[in-house]
This record gives sequence, C-alpha cells and structure tokens, in this order.
Amino acid sequence: MVERVVQVLDEGSVYLLPGRVLRSRVPKKRQPLRKIRKTLPQTTTGEKEILDKSKEKQRKDVKDRHPNTPLKWDGNRWSTYLNKKEELEQQLQPLDEISLRTGLIGGFLMKVKQYGNKVDQGVSKLKSLSSSLNTVKDDKERDKIQSEIIKIDGDVFQSLRKMIMYVGLVSGSGGVGGDRTYKLLKKMEKRKK
Repeated sequence: MVERVVQVLDEGSVYLLPGRVLRSRVPKKRQPLRKIRKTLPQTTTGEKEILDKSKEKQRKDVKDRHPNTPLKWDGNRWSTYLNKKEELEQQLQPLDEISLRTGLIGGFLMKVKQYGNKVDQGVSKLKSLSSSLNTVKDDKERDKIQSEIIKIDGDVFQSLRKMIMYVGLVSGSGGVGGDRTYKLLKKMEKRKK
C-alpha cells in the first residue's frame, strides 16, 4: 500500500496539486493594520524637553511679532489665524473677479438681445411700409410713407450700432482679470514642480 502511495506521489496526480491541497476553505484571520505612530522624542533622554523648549521659544517669537492674534500649532510651526484669513481672502479674490466677469458678460448679452429685438421690430415695420408703398395712388401719401421708411431705417441702423458696441463689450469683459488669472496659473504650475 505504501508503495502505491509513493507511486501516485511520484506521478503527480492532478488531485494532489499544491494549490488544490493547500487551499483551505476556512479563511485565515487577518491581522488588523497597525497604526503607524509618529515618532516622538524620548522622554528619558531629555529630547522631549528640548523639543518643548524650542517649540515654546518659537511661540514666543511669533507672539512678539503678532501680540493680539491667536496662534495655532500646525505640526511644524506656529501660525496665526490672521495669516489663514489672508490666505482665504487671496483665494476668494479670483472668485470675485470670475463673478464680476460673468455678471458683465450676462448684462451685455441682455443688451445685445434687447437691441436685436429692436432691429427685428424695425425690419418688420419696414416690410409692412414697403408693401403699403406699392398700393399708394397719391404722391403726397407716397412721400409720407417714404419719410417714415427713412426714419425707421435710421432707427434700425442706430440699434445695429448699439448692438455691435455691446458685442464688443461682451468680448472685452471676458478679459477682465486675465492678467491675474495668468499669474495664478503660473503660480500653480510652479507648485506642481
């Protein structure tokens, strides 16, 4: 019998593959991940006292420069809340410019639409007057209609001029804050490097 078992083992039966035999149906217990703690200075060697003293010295230096502002330890150095407030204001400034730019573009586009509607009204009046000009029999009435056509034509041209002016302002307002945006992009590019 032992000889037969040795023979089967030597032949390498598919039923005795290491992956098949060693795989267990019961999952192994996984050990929980250990939290990696920050290495703190030794308390017995006096390193902690030196760290605390240098940290307190830094706090006093910053407090001397900013006596009326609260301080916060950020892990590396003492910083004032005032600095964080200034940083937030600097970050929000481009947002103000973006909203100003968006507001200007929206307002100018409304004006373009307004004068576009006036042009459409004037053109429809011109069409109706030109059709009534064909049916006129009296010269006096014909002159009256022609003068009205010229007046409406002038109004249409004036509306077109204003419309073109506001289209130019729309494209100009798109450039509001462009120089600061360029500087901000350059600054962000430097931070990535």
